[in-house]
Amino acid sequence: IKGWHSLESPILLQAPDGSTERSTVKELLLSLPASPGMVTPYLFTNIEPQTNSDFFLAVYAVANEDLIDERLKSLSKDIHKLLAPDESTKFFIDPLRGLTFGKKHSPIYR
Repeated sequence: IKGWHSLESPILLQAPDGSTERSTVKELLLSLPASPGMVTPYLFTNIEPQTNSDFFLAVYAVANEDLIDERLKSLSKDIHKLLAPDESTKFFIDPLRGLTFGKKHSPIYR
């Protein structure tokens, strides 16, 4: 998986009350809720950079694999909705391209 800046990049999230909350790329990714039917409460259990690559290893429960494939189709859009206004360029390397999973893209369609 790739498409974001450093895992430690600071970002602002949009809180339900309209305020903003400080976070990092990694904190946001690890806080994404699981889809209905998944065996874990969060989508990913860990995310780590890969040596000599711009890809990151996203760890999830093997029992969630089929549901993960479906969720990845909308993941960039889901993340964009959580970000405060104008924060997409601080999260995504290319906000219009979104995330890449191997050879698959999860574009943002507004």
